Amino acid sequence: MNIRQIKIAEGKEIVNIIEKTVNENDKGQENKALVDSVCERLNMPFLKTNPLFARTVEACRKE
Repeated sequence: MNIRQIKIAEGKEIVNIIEKTVNENDKGQENKALVDSVCERLNMPFLKTNPLFARTVEACRKE
């Protein structure tokens, strides 16, 4: 594997972790509350105000 493939694999793993955490914590609340919950579960409170992270959480929600 070259460095590019490694970085892509790492990114996919991160998204999979976020998606799993979203699905475990989604109780139908507003996206902001879900983002806060996911950040706490992942021990990453600094992401609470990151708009890209909020969009990722929103995209991971099951419809």
